[in-house]
Amino acid sequence: MATTFRSFFERLGGRPEQWLFFIPVALLTTLIFASERSGMVTLWLGLEGLAVFIFALWVNERSFRLTGLALLMLCAAKILFMDLFRMERRDQILTAPV
Repeated sequence: MATTFRSFFERLGGRPEQWLFFIPVALLTTLIFASERSGMVTLWLGLEGLAVFIFALWVNERSFRLTGLALLMLCAAKILFMDLFRMERRDQILTAPV
């Protein structure tokens, strides 16, 4: 059991750039959700996801790219499941034609 914890912490310590990337991204995402209006949350999540994805392409790191794509998917899910019901009928039709 002690070796499992040791190997887990050795793996975490072996890639410090992961910590220096994921903690700020998680804090920024939390800040966006806590401080913005609903419509602006969608915009800022989309911009954050795009920036993270472009940065990930630049540094060629797969886990960063997946994080950027996850943020973009979160933005799309928020549009479909939350924002769509608050829009006027015309905007709903333009956003999600059925």
